[in-house]
Amino acid sequence: MTTRRKMHPRRPGPRPIEPEARRACTMCREIKSTTAFGWRQTEGCYESRCYACHEQVRRAAGMRPKAAIGPDVPRACTDCREVKPGDQFYWKRRDRGQRQTRCIDCFVARRRAEGALPKGWMRSDDARPCISCGVTKPASEFHFKVKMTNQRQSQCKPCQAADPARQLASWRSRLREYGLTEEQYDALHASQGGCCAICSTEKLGTTYDRLYVDHDHATGQVRGLLCMNCNTAIGHMRDDPELLRRAAAYIEAGPVVWLEEKAAAEG
Repeated sequence: MTTRRKMHPRRPGPRPIEPEARRACTMCREIKSTTAFGWRQTEGCYESRCYACHEQVRRAAGMRPKAAIGPDVPRACTDCREVKPGDQFYWKRRDRGQRQTRCIDCFVARRRAEGALPKGWMRSDDARPCISCGVTKPASEFHFKVKMTNQRQSQCKPCQAADPARQLASWRSRLREYGLTEEQYDALHASQGGCCAICSTEKLGTTYDRLYVDHDHATGQVRGLLCMNCNTAIGHMRDDPELLRRAAAYIEAGPVVWLEEKAAAEG
């Protein structure tokens, strides 16, 4: 029967104190002091890579969290290799101050190439041409299509407002929301004499060049057709008749008479 030899753990000596000693890093090939190298406790020798290269390898392998990048700290993009400030990189972990390794331009370009971005997606500082006028405009000149996903319309705001076909389609969509047909709208418009039900003005000033459909917000029933000013006014008054009567009494009394009556009541 053979007996196995008992192995005793190695007990290397402590790290030698030799500030004057220098050695080469196997990664960056720079000659550095031994204080720039880690000490292997089990082998009793120095690391082959310096501290900076060792941490770089550990981060690349995912064994260290990415370093915090401030908005003014420049760094190189891993795709375009351009050095850009930290605010040109999307957040990866905001709580740790970690940012993406690709800049915003390269990140968006890669996501678009992969088909991961929805159609019409735009950043706030993006610009693109309008399909109607052909003029390149910033994202603020396009209405949101789906705001939660930053999707915007293909037509700019002025072209969309001047497009009669789009206005007609949008107006018909609004009528369907109120449960009205075009024939019912025309009949209601004729019963009011073709003017606003409150101020009797024929100057529309509305988005669709038509009178607005006013409805009761509590029941959803249509009450009539109003111009833009009257529709906005009763909306600001929260459709409250008592509040409207108080506003009318305030206007009829006038500021001076109202102050005099208040002083007399208090006296």
